[in-house]
Amino acid sequence: MVKFASLKYDFCGNLGDEIQSVAAEQFLPRVDKKFDRDSLRQVSEPDRYLLILNGYFSRFPERSFPPPPASFRCFSASISGPIHRISSIF
Repeated sequence: MVKFASLKYDFCGNLGDEIQSVAAEQFLPRVDKKFDRDSLRQVSEPDRYLLILNGYFSRFPERSFPPPPASFRCFSASISGPIHRISSIF
């Protein structure tokens, strides 16, 4: 079963980042876990997640990139036109 994840922002006071995640989450069938954007590189998860990456990543890029490939399958896109739910892809 595919697990879905989104970003959280523990050390950021930018409401715009939160809004972007809320907007992206509507295209997921569910959110099983949230990972802190500014410490993705330190994540050690036994499970794999489809993670929608969105937002601003330049504040602490050395803490976020590259995310550990064993933990995440990352998805990020700028889409215009009709949007289909991500769950229909899997």
